[in-house]
Amino acid sequence: MWDQSHYAEIDPGLIPFTVSTTSGGQGWLGRLGGGCDYQFGVPNLGNFVVGVLGDYDFASLSGGFQETFAGFGNAEKETGAWVVGGRLGYLVTPNLLTYVDGGYSQAHFNQINLLTFGVPPLATPFAIGANTYSGWFLGSGFEYALNMDWLPVHGLFVRTEYRYARYGSADLPIQPLAITATAENMQKNVQTITTSLVWRFNWTGPGNTGISGNARFAADLPLKAPRVIPPPPANWNGCYIDAGVGYGMWTQNFYTESYPARVQMTTSATAGGEGWLGRAGGGCDYQFAVPKLGNFVVGMLSDYDFANMSGTFQDILTGFQGSEKETGAWVVGGRLGYLVTPNLLTYADGGFTQARFNQINLSTFVVPTFATPFSIGANTYSGWFLGGGVEYALNMDWLSVHGLFVRTEYRYARYGSADLPIQPLAITATAENMQKNVQTATTSLIWRFNWPTFH
Repeated sequence: MWDQSHYAEIDPGLIPFTVSTTSGGQGWLGRLGGGCDYQFGVPNLGNFVVGVLGDYDFASLSGGFQETFAGFGNAEKETGAWVVGGRLGYLVTPNLLTYVDGGYSQAHFNQINLLTFGVPPLATPFAIGANTYSGWFLGSGFEYALNMDWLPVHGLFVRTEYRYARYGSADLPIQPLAITATAENMQKNVQTITTSLVWRFNWTGPGNTGISGNARFAADLPLKAPRVIPPPPANWNGCYIDAGVGYGMWTQNFYTESYPARVQMTTSATAGGEGWLGRAGGGCDYQFAVPKLGNFVVGMLSDYDFANMSGTFQDILTGFQGSEKETGAWVVGGRLGYLVTPNLLTYADGGFTQARFNQINLSTFVVPTFATPFSIGANTYSGWFLGGGVEYALNMDWLSVHGLFVRTEYRYARYGSADLPIQPLAITATAENMQKNVQTATTSLIWRFNWPTFH
């Protein structure tokens, strides 16, 4: 998912003459890359991995761009991105690496051939050229060794990673510049979630050298690591509460329509926003075993996000705009997980969700901006969510509280559309049809009520 802040400016001179608004997009990607790692031990702490990496995303992340002054627009798409950087990880178990990474990134977006905003849209001679944006990325993930004797290939790992990239702004002329004498200042942010299959060239199993060359991933180093209490017989039955923090991004497809007839008057565009959130919730789990497969966990969950995820909405017909923010969301649903080890659960979840967005007070779009009497009311959207994550038991003797777990989860929510009148309706006789999608990445601390104490 990506979002973009942009405004119109005079070119040459690059003098802004509209206020900034946000647009967005989402879609699928494929990732191909490689890297090299080196493992080292720290006395009394354990085993760490440091490495370098590079990869390329073959992307199709699309949204609807709306030029801020004339209202012309069309599809805008990220078609590819590449990164080069480094990572630092900690070996939670001999086969499980958790890590953070970061570095330099570039992303390519296609040319936007501008159309009129009426229905049906008509071609114009105007366009905004394709561009490659430069910036930085930060990410986090985990990597797990698939040391299973039934696999025909050795050295296979599975990696799941969340990544956030922020790119510098670019001033892109609206062509032909001799006619328009304007440009769009555009600045983009992208977040992705990926799952990859990794093959290490010289992996021969735990305790041997060989992560992409010279590391000893899963080796037993002759160092004194913190004593980890042996896990109990696998038993995740019981209830818990959790609290955590995260970051999220939303996109919104919308168009203007007559009201109450609800006849579409403009083409569709895409708005976007992003920001931080805090999560609090709880749930109950039940563990069961499947012969020859292992231990599974099924459960129910519910949580609430205290959110501050902001963007700027612009009405297509008038150009009036205002701040739009997701202020909260809640979910109720279930999850199904597999115990990779007695202390490590990987799972998928899903269910029902509602999200609350604030009232949008509309202002003019030229600089300086002025308030108008028009607004779009706050609304609660209903929909569904799907997610996935990992949960790990912190069974360490230096913890004063037992039953603590750490959970990291990615979640995607899709909400149904709503027809929201532009007030006062007696004057405008129009509404906005708005449909939202939200994705979040969170890390939470969990306390299980009845987790046993071991000595």
